[in-house]
Amino acid sequence: MSLLRNSWWHKYFSIALLLIAPNFIAVRSEELVIISPHWDGLRQEIKAGFSNWLTSRGYETPTFRFLDVGGGSDIIKYVKAQYQDAPHGIGIDLIWGGGTDPFLALENTNHLIPATLSLEVLNAIPTSILGTPLRGRSNNWLAVNLSAFGILYNKVLVSRLNLPVPETWEILGNPRLFSWVSSADPRKSASAHVVYEIILQAYGWDNGWKILNSIAANTRSFTSSSAQTPQDISIGEVAYGFVIDSYGLQAIDRVGSDKLGFVIPRNLTALSGDGVAMLRGAPHPELASLFIEFLISKSGQTILMAKKNTAGGPTHYELAKMSVRPELYYELGENRSVPFNPFEWKTNFQYDFQLASTRWGLVNDLIGVFLIQENEVLKTTQVQLMKSGNSLATKSNPPLSESVATALLASDEFEKPEVRMNTILNWQNQTKDTNSLLLKLENTPFVLLLFITAIALVNKIRGYLRNRR
Repeated sequence: MSLLRNSWWHKYFSIALLLIAPNFIAVRSEELVIISPHWDGLRQEIKAGFSNWLTSRGYETPTFRFLDVGGGSDIIKYVKAQYQDAPHGIGIDLIWGGGTDPFLALENTNHLIPATLSLEVLNAIPTSILGTPLRGRSNNWLAVNLSAFGILYNKVLVSRLNLPVPETWEILGNPRLFSWVSSADPRKSASAHVVYEIILQAYGWDNGWKILNSIAANTRSFTSSSAQTPQDISIGEVAYGFVIDSYGLQAIDRVGSDKLGFVIPRNLTALSGDGVAMLRGAPHPELASLFIEFLISKSGQTILMAKKNTAGGPTHYELAKMSVRPELYYELGENRSVPFNPFEWKTNFQYDFQLASTRWGLVNDLIGVFLIQENEVLKTTQVQLMKSGNSLATKSNPPLSESVATALLASDEFEKPEVRMNTILNWQNQTKDTNSLLLKLENTPFVLLLFITAIALVNKIRGYLRNRR
């Protein structure tokens, strides 16, 4: 072997290998790294479509690596944490999915950068729809599809148990629905969080929290993913749940419209643009730009909205995603998998995305402490109130007044980790006292009830001022 290594043949072979090695490296496919909460069927259809689209344009087919770090809320936390350790780039090309709010939250951090896109694609997307933004500053994120929020319900169970057909969010707080409601944890699922925020905005802060208290009391369990809710409803584990439209329509397509129904509460819901964005320091900016170009092109949008096996549509899974291209609803006609056209909707309710984004973390913390951690207490209280014909929808109050919540956000103190943790600990201590009293307040004189409420509010303000010091 040593003779061979020192021979003229070995020297020339080594030189030849060095000369051709760069060519081998150049033709190796690039790996596109994407943070995405999307389910595997959607990924498969888009991967196949994108690969074919690239090949038709003379590009190499890339490989893909999807990072599932959780829903939209988890994506925000993950990306911010990664950039703290690596401010110039985190080795990830794109974020795809998670709704609108994660992109609004991240565009203010300068973690998102504009992709290089054609004018055809940029001009194809409206700036907004019904108050919902469909692009960010300097186009540093773009909506890929639209989502609406509604209630999926099991028709068989509802009929058998003589339960009401849902038309509004508040019906899910009806005591008759006790233990028949499912919800994803809003701290982990952006779509679930948006529904809770819709209720707070549509009904007002005080009434919204009363409704959320009663819904939480009826909720059998809080799942870690919004994808679990339609599965539980389909098999009859629960009868009702919050879902985005595509999850609802896909479940109906699988199980049948005779077994499941989907309702979008009229004038009580919002549209969300499910976004995509390139991350600062993306390892493959050209490929990432091409991926975004494809998603918003007619080719990509057809895969998202067309029925399975129609021309240019998906081949294995019907995705039921509403397109961001208005003309495609008419071009696909009966071949679209979505029965409604959001560009024809009219509504009196305008969802405030800026407000939602500003108080995203605060609302999540309040939900975590007062609705999820204390869920068993809420259930016990609901059962007790049901005996006298009442419910938490009428016998509960918001955990904080809206003015106190606004003051917390305006002070910027709540953004400090130590202040936030101390505030949460104070809330947890207060819930123990408040919930122990709740069961006893059924027959409490109204004047005494006001006195107790005033004391609780004073304690909250004291805790906040103590944290500021």
